[in-house]
Amino acid sequence: MVPPVTAHSLRRAHRMTGGEEQPVVSGSARPRDPAPVRFPRPRSDSAAPRGSQPVPEPFAAQFVCRLPARGPGRGDILDPVRSIYRSTTGRELIRRWCLDRLAAWPVAHERRTVTARGVPTHVVLAGSGATTVVFVPGTNFNAAASLPLATALVAAGHRVLLVDVPGQPGLSSGDRGLSGGRLSWYGAWLSEVIEKVSPEPVAVMGHSFGAAIALSGDSPRIDRLVLVSPAGLARLRLTPAVLAASAAWFLRPAPKHSARLLRTMLAPGRTPRAELVEWMTLVARHTRSSGAPGAATPPARPIPRLVVTGEHDVFLPPRRLGPAVPAALGAELDVIPDAGHLVVEEHPAYLASLLEAPGRPPLGSPVP
Repeated sequence: MVPPVTAHSLRRAHRMTGGEEQPVVSGSARPRDPAPVRFPRPRSDSAAPRGSQPVPEPFAAQFVCRLPARGPGRGDILDPVRSIYRSTTGRELIRRWCLDRLAAWPVAHERRTVTARGVPTHVVLAGSGATTVVFVPGTNFNAAASLPLATALVAAGHRVLLVDVPGQPGLSSGDRGLSGGRLSWYGAWLSEVIEKVSPEPVAVMGHSFGAAIALSGDSPRIDRLVLVSPAGLARLRLTPAVLAASAAWFLRPAPKHSARLLRTMLAPGRTPRAELVEWMTLVARHTRSSGAPGAATPPARPIPRLVVTGEHDVFLPPRRLGPAVPAALGAELDVIPDAGHLVVEEHPAYLASLLEAPGRPPLGSPVP
């Protein structure tokens, strides 16, 4: 997850970069663009509380429209209101990265595209076993960027379905505004995907935004949930360090800025893997930011839910998520030591072990 774009956070990030207009760079050589980036102020009639809500779509569209095009050439610029991609070239570079990573994955798998809620959805199927696990990744992630967790799930003896969320970078639809800002749309989308790809009950594991989607799904085939650092239950915590790292990553795409941002999402002392740094650099160069998911509304049907977060989660620390989980779900929050927001990167084998038996795992179980 990257912090949602808000008027307040943009101004704060702008101040943290020295108050200067930062030129957007493009291409591998990253030459300077003569047109500076300016941060427009929101209209005075905005009803959103300061720093608490995603930027309204018209303002977000104004902001991205003023950004110079990135990537090789500007003749293939895509409509910022309709597409998450800045250009057709960038879209193809994102697709090629995903396809190359999946082709190099040593685990036997198949790829499939299904239509759910009227949009193309890419699904990866791997492994076999009594439990079918559907994994829903978080903001800016997809199946190809989640292979360490997928490998651990297959190694644990599960049948795994990895979905690319529409409206996020990857191999599903890149259209913006599909959900109208409603998590209920994504919940219905996930339910339809499950109905089409799995005839038997499934366990759904979601991370961050993906956990909010999982929580919103009401398919009767979902028989349990594992929610990892779930969004949609509490407001994100946005520290100055995170905002500064996000601004550098977004305005000056480069591996060093991607690594800096990823380090804020990991436990202290951890280093992001090279493939993830490469991926996040592509995302910054060729895609547009998305807003916060909004509040999750779980379906009324009772379902076993296991909720975990990292001890060092920068966005949803235990002290913030802890009160929200029992209040909204009637469940307890388990805290994983030596983990940040990207628990799926740091402890994939432990997360896979949570699915070995229904219900809650023993508290205090060792984390690999």
